[in-house]
Amino acid sequence: PFSRNRSLGSSSSGSGLELSRRDVMALATWHGEVTILFTDLKGFTSMASSLHPAQIMLFLNHLYSLFDELVVQYDVYKVETIGD
Repeated sequence: PFSRNRSLGSSSSGSGLELSRRDVMALATWHGEVTILFTDLKGFTSMASSLHPAQIMLFLNHLYSLFDELVVQYDVYKVETIGD
């Protein structure tokens, strides 16, 4: 469904699929108000290296449960990504 002409950049995946400006605009959606929250657990790696895995899981479960409560409270959409 996406054209292979007028590319916006090179394809890093090697698939040869590149999105044209028209394709990108067709995918875009207007939102009047948007807030984006990026989180980084400062010191997590060093903290995790000194704890038992079960403690880390309890900590992360508690933290993300609090985030989930806020998502419900404020009726927002949550996008999850994991990276380092």
